[in-house]
Amino acid sequence: METTIEPEIWSYKDSSTSIIFDGILGFIHTFRHPTFFIISGFVTEMMYRKYTGTIVMKRRFKRLFLPFLVTTVVAGPLIYALLGRVYGWDDPFSIAVMFPATETSSWSFGTTFVWFLYYLILYNIIHYIYHQIVQKFPKEVQTTSNLKFVIQLVLLFIGVSFILYGWGQNSLFGLYSFFPDLGSIGGYFLYYIIGISIYRHLGDLERIKSLSWIFVLLGMIALTTYFILGFDILKSGGNTFDFDWGLMLSSNLAGIFLSFGCLGLAMKYYTKSHKTITFISDSSYFLYLIHFPFVLIFLDIFIEYNWPALVKFGVVLSLTVMSALIINQVWVKAWKGNPPI
Repeated sequence: METTIEPEIWSYKDSSTSIIFDGILGFIHTFRHPTFFIISGFVTEMMYRKYTGTIVMKRRFKRLFLPFLVTTVVAGPLIYALLGRVYGWDDPFSIAVMFPATETSSWSFGTTFVWFLYYLILYNIIHYIYHQIVQKFPKEVQTTSNLKFVIQLVLLFIGVSFILYGWGQNSLFGLYSFFPDLGSIGGYFLYYIIGISIYRHLGDLERIKSLSWIFVLLGMIALTTYFILGFDILKSGGNTFDFDWGLMLSSNLAGIFLSFGCLGLAMKYYTKSHKTITFISDSSYFLYLIHFPFVLIFLDIFIEYNWPALVKFGVVLSLTVMSALIINQVWVKAWKGNPPI
């Protein structure tokens, strides 16, 4: 069985397909970006408790805006050109393809795969303006009750559900446009706000930690429900990207529970530093910034091979990881072990 992929999310469909990857994609995207924005809100708020707003924004500029700018300006046109080769366009490296002039063109210059950095930059600007307005108020970190924590989760669920309903989507996903739909940028902003709230009420961290397995269990139940409902829709010839109340509610619950569950498990079990984990953590940002062109390069090389989906995926993944790690090592050595990102 194959699923229909919404063009806004990923417009290319390889000849080798497997519903296993649809399941993996659904599982990963359920919680990875919500978790990212929770952590981002938490860390940025922590910075505001230690530094002035000017210092925070300078650090955010170096950490977020400069990598975003370089990636979109340098890697962006290359990515569109490589996608053009994958699609089989006659002249994928032409300016007309990379910067289309017509409304019917498939691609236009945008944020590419670093859309989340663009969102985070916008959130940081809003966060900065807020702190400039309320900086005269005390900055004490407070504790909160179990009831207030539950209320926050309920409000998050209601808020995201309302946004998804208005947007007409079953789950949150990022968009490559510099003018993304309010549903996308607004939905993730609620997770960013939750991250800020968690830092202001550090007692919530212990609650998340103690409830981590319960969150994971509830998240998996919600995600399983989402998959079952989606499978029924596919069997009946429907499209899982058409708005459906059951899909939207179960996906939303899965995103919330799995995000907090993963955070809780990390706090619960990652209590000692490990060399491998530290290396992955330190390198992850740079590896992500350089990985996508390699994916497209190797996809273009093997696109004509009619291999099973698992085999083709394994080959492209292995070559991408090895190439990215080699570039990462060169990058680290070029900065004498202390790269800026």
